[in-house]
Amino acid sequence: MVKSTPNAFYAVARGRNPGVYRTWDDCEEQVADVKGARYKKFSSEAEAVVYVEKYNGGNSKPSSSAHPQASTGTSGASSSKQQKPYREGWLTVYCDGASKNNGKPNAVAGVGVWWGKDDDRNIAERCPGAQTNNRAELIALIRALETTPFRQMPLLVRTDSKYTIKCFTEWIRSWRAQGWMNSKGQPVKNRDVISYADALLEKRKSVGQKVSRRYGFYRPIFLAELRSKGRTRLRAWTQRARG
Repeated sequence: MVKSTPNAFYAVARGRNPGVYRTWDDCEEQVADVKGARYKKFSSEAEAVVYVEKYNGGNSKPSSSAHPQASTGTSGASSSKQQKPYREGWLTVYCDGASKNNGKPNAVAGVGVWWGKDDDRNIAERCPGAQTNNRAELIALIRALETTPFRQMPLLVRTDSKYTIKCFTEWIRSWRAQGWMNSKGQPVKNRDVISYADALLEKRKSVGQKVSRRYGFYRPIFLAELRSKGRTRLRAWTQRARG
């Protein structure tokens, strides 16, 4: 398990995915073999954000809502050495979802999927259904899987949602065994999208594509913008066939 160093914030101003990261391994993924990479370690988040903003070329502002945790949870490859997507030929996609006024009647949730700056595959959409943080995170994973082609190359989906990770690495088996009831004897929330996401993951497994879901990154500065834009957009959500 890769752990963050207390009071260590790695600012990547020029690299694959500019942003602030909590571990050297995550920082290294963004700058290794990148010509002109610019990065620096700080003892505070505020200093790191200022550095990214100053040396990023004025293209965008760092997200102020980046999450500070940096623990990891994975399926498949478990060591940081195995999860070097840029060195080992992994397809890497970032996904994020969040709800403004979560839990309130006026909640509005958006979804963002980010491959890279100005990448045509990037997605910004309104979350369909219940406007909650957890559902938006699941929809973000679904959209990443729906729009990623099947390849022999392994796929690394990066999310800062512990809920999303645990749905598929810890909870789903017991939910199925209990007839989709949780430990409190209540129906599992978001069962529809959890089942669909699981079907998408299983389909990739059936054709031999390895999929790893990793928790613990400081959200790239452009991903939060996509997610926020998504709150203002509507999408005709038609659940796709599972076959």
